[in-house]
Amino acid sequence: MPNIQYYQEFAALSHYLSFSKTSEELCVSQSSLSKHIAALEQELGLTLFIRNSKNCALSDAGREILPYVEQLLEAHRSIEQIGQEQYRKLAQQRRNPQICIASCPLIGAYRIADFMAHFSTLHPEIAVGTSEFEPGLIPQMLNSGDVELAFVRPFRTGMSDYDSIEFVREDIIAVLPKSHPLAQESFIPLAALKNDPMILIGEQAELHYVCMQLCQKAGFSPASRFNGLRPDNIMALVSLNMGVALLSQNFYEYYKRKNTVGVRIMPTASTSIRLIRKKGHKLSRPAQIFWNFIKEDSKNIHK
Repeated sequence: MPNIQYYQEFAALSHYLSFSKTSEELCVSQSSLSKHIAALEQELGLTLFIRNSKNCALSDAGREILPYVEQLLEAHRSIEQIGQEQYRKLAQQRRNPQICIASCPLIGAYRIADFMAHFSTLHPEIAVGTSEFEPGLIPQMLNSGDVELAFVRPFRTGMSDYDSIEFVREDIIAVLPKSHPLAQESFIPLAALKNDPMILIGEQAELHYVCMQLCQKAGFSPASRFNGLRPDNIMALVSLNMGVALLSQNFYEYYKRKNTVGVRIMPTASTSIRLIRKKGHKLSRPAQIFWNFIKEDSKNIHK
């Protein structure tokens, strides 16, 4: 394929229709310009200009390809702009490295902000932040590269597309009003709650799927009275004796109301919070440092 410069010179000569004027505008000698146009014509197998001693005119073939050449040059300019923008972004990242981490709505209950603050004290040169999103959006964001890392519960569709670090593992417990007949028990069979109105976290949350699976394994489908993403609302409804709930241990402890109790269920069940990344994706240097930080911390937590 001819050098892009030859197409640029062809477009300029098509505009000025003068070798001397074109060479002056492009800061190239007339002999070089003439050789480049001749090389382009030979490569394409077309006569692009009709020449005379002073000026030139576009041939029929030259007029026909000119719009396509202009499109090619516009595309080339756009590609160059993208490259320059990416270069500026990379240069800025090197000067001010940063990480944006996606998370389901669980930052407070799992002290994720505390870990980020500790990371920032160790790596003050890296700006780290997180944003909460509905669980269903996070796989799309990881797949598109909008974020590199995310704190999530394991997806119901599976985790084969992601590398992960277990950040927290916790039990699923029953949350009951203190007035509930089983509130004083240390353990209760989950099936014992089959006739109670169940207040579940919303269907968008992976925890909803986990709780539904537990109920089905216990032999019943819960009579759901309320679905919502906010555990504090669930706790409020339980405290008002509107029903019972299944929640993770950390959610219960973080949002606990004084007239509610958390009771372990049988059979026992657990869930986890994981830091994940798209499998095969090479992390940026700041994201890799954070990944290694959480990996090392998780080893200490699970000792």
